Amino acid sequence: MCLSKRSHSNIVWPAAVLVSLSLVPQVRCAGAAQEQPGSRLKVTVLVGEGVIHDIRQPTPTEVVVEVKNDNERPVEGAVVVFQLPSEGASGTFVEGLLSTAITDQQGKVTVPGLRPNGVAGRWQIKVTVSHQGVTVSVTIHQINQEPCKPGFRLSKTTGVCEKGGGSGKWIALVAVGGGAAAGGVLAATRGGKGGTTTGPGPTTPPRPVTTVTVGTITVGSP
Repeated sequence: MCLSKRSHSNIVWPAAVLVSLSLVPQVRCAGAAQEQPGSRLKVTVLVGEGVIHDIRQPTPTEVVVEVKNDNERPVEGAVVVFQLPSEGASGTFVEGLLSTAITDQQGKVTVPGLRPNGVAGRWQIKVTVSHQGVTVSVTIHQINQEPCKPGFRLSKTTGVCEKGGGSGKWIALVAVGGGAAAGGVLAATRGGKGGTTTGPGPTTPPRPVTTVTVGTITVGSP
């Protein structure tokens, strides 16, 4: 017989029956909810979050995730499915838009060979982890960068095209005086070789001279 504590409290039992029930070992009812330690999954993205791809020069990258239970122990044998967007900015695995892997003894799984497609923009990788009836999903965010214009390069840290992609840099300094382009100095450096060209500078007009004349001073009677 399987009785809960609540059912015991609602029934008036004879004293002899109560003594016999106290001697019976407690048995869980079939189908009752049982909390199993370590039944939850924790998924951590180790490699792949925030990656910026240059779609002009696509380079294969990898995605690495780690799976642990609620006791912070690695989960071995979990099934991990990586799914890429089917349209717009996205990428491809070696297998296509889907890649499935199994976690190792360290609870980790690595999927190599991820390449961006030719569409610029932000996109996401959906990661679904399943183990012993428990399923958890996380999202990995990545960016496809448009090709930079000539003379610019892609910054790996900011994902923005910055100046300096050519073989050298040009720096020009122009001095203008008197409210008009009277002359200046131009300095140019390219590819490590430099030279300086000096033109005629602005002409400074002479300052006007102020003359003060002191008259005759007479002291005494008129």
